[in-house]
Amino acid sequence: VQALAAADELADQASWIERATTGELITTNLLPAAVEVTNSGSIVLSGTLPCVPDADLASHVLVLTKGLAALVPLDAAGVTVTERKLWDESRRLFDVALSNHQVVPELVVARGEAAHAIAERLHGELQLALAADSLGGAVAALEMTIEYLKTRKQFERPLAMFQALKHRVADLKTRVVAAEALLWKRAVEEEASLVDLGAVKALATDVYRLVVEEAIQLHGGIGLTEEHPIHLFMKRAMLNLQLGESLDTWRERVGRQALATFA
Repeated sequence: VQALAAADELADQASWIERATTGELITTNLLPAAVEVTNSGSIVLSGTLPCVPDADLASHVLVLTKGLAALVPLDAAGVTVTERKLWDESRRLFDVALSNHQVVPELVVARGEAAHAIAERLHGELQLALAADSLGGAVAALEMTIEYLKTRKQFERPLAMFQALKHRVADLKTRVVAAEALLWKRAVEEEASLVDLGAVKALATDVYRLVVEEAIQLHGGIGLTEEHPIHLFMKRAMLNLQLGESLDTWRERVGRQALATFA
């Protein structure tokens, strides 16, 4: 919706915003795309948009590439939608292949700097969304683990009474609370850069991974089976690490920004 509201070329902009806010699904890719743009009288797109959520339910995909933002109908000629096989069963992602797809002029959302600004904003919001999803999952997994430790007994005592386990849980809670504080701080900062938001995502997804890895161990044998839902958190955490660009990518970008700032 924000991308449609920021459009400076989209025909019938108000109608598109209404469609998006009343239930029509418009999606976009969650990993960087490799799309070629040919502009010789008409705009032609070729390439692949990886990890597009719910492409089987959406009417259009928003393509953001090389100074261009445009809507592409998912049932148009030259558009192929293929579902990805995922370890994470809580989501469905698709690859959208564009083969010499000619963009309808009325579906061009923006060009040049305006298109770049839309891409930056959406990418930043994606980082916040993944960070929030990760910390929400970490909190749920940690609460589930604490409840299990309160009920599971060893030597006629609840596991929650063992000091070593208390310390492990307390350490995880500290990490989650610190990451939540950074998320809320960045979420309300209008001047936060894309790298700032990417750093939040990197921290939150890494904390999520750590929490669920520890949670599986703290659950003991049952945590390693499909009978217990903790494995679903692990699978979601591992996918979140990669979506919106990887942990290593954001760490490098944060390091470069820090060097440029303080060098």
